[in-house]
Order: sequence, then structure tokens, then C-alpha cells
Amino acid sequence: EIEDADAFAMAWQVGPDDPVLLSPKKGSIQYPAKCKMPKTTFRRLRFGGISNKQAHSLCAGAEEFDSCVYDVVATNIADIANDYLD
Repeated sequence: EIEDADAFAMAWQVGPDDPVLLSPKKGSIQYPAKCKMPKTTFRRLRFGGISNKQAHSLCAGAEEFDSCVYDVVATNIADIANDYLD
């Protein structure tokens, strides 16, 4: 489980040993400059979403339990659990 989404995102920033995939444009972020993180993210804006604990309960008995929990939490739609339980 990812504890710090910002740290995880920064770990995926292009580094000095990565191949150049796109041509640099003026104002684009290029190593060694750090990406600018947004003040808020989609995940932080969702209030009242389905928690992991709730998803675990909804997905209890699912053959693909981990996938069920991920999908329920990511989409914030409890009914998705039914697709894994049928």
C-alpha cells in the first residue's frame, strides 16, 4: 500500500539515466528540476468516499479480493463489488 502518494509520484520522475522520449519544450520540467506538485489532488478532494475497511467488507468472499477492493475504492462505487461476487 502506498503511504505517501506524492513521494511515490516523485520516484517516477524522469532521471538522468532515463532515455529522452520527448523533445524538451520551453517551460517543461526536465531533470534535475523537480516536478511541481499540485496543492490538492483528486484523491484529496474526495470526501466521504469508500474506505479500505468498507471495501474489505463489501468484497468479503470475492475470489479476486485485492482487485475488488482496489476497484471499489478507486471508483467509489460500492456496487462494483457485486461483479466480483457473482
